[in-house]
Amino acid sequence: MPEISDAAEVRRAHRSELDPISFLWRSQFVYPEKVAVVHEERRYTYRQLAERVRRLASALQDAGLAKGDRVAVIARTSPRCSRRTTACRPRVGCSSRSTTG
Repeated sequence: MPEISDAAEVRRAHRSELDPISFLWRSQFVYPEKVAVVHEERRYTYRQLAERVRRLASALQDAGLAKGDRVAVIARTSPRCSRRTTACRPRVGCSSRSTTG
């Protein structure tokens, strides 16, 4: 993973087309220590959030999920729910559907 001091990586990140997922990947380089998510008393920086998404994606792949698989999540809206969605789509290649209660 490039360091934030890598000016070429930061410039490249600023030129990328952004959707919510690419925004997270870009932000971990450009704003690694800025707060990305606040939920109740917890705060996560962009670097922490991206690392949690990577770990979850790795665990899903280790569990056998692969491109084309589907994941259903029934949970309250929280950072965990958004991490699941982010980990499934771009990192593993499977789709997810969330239902909140």
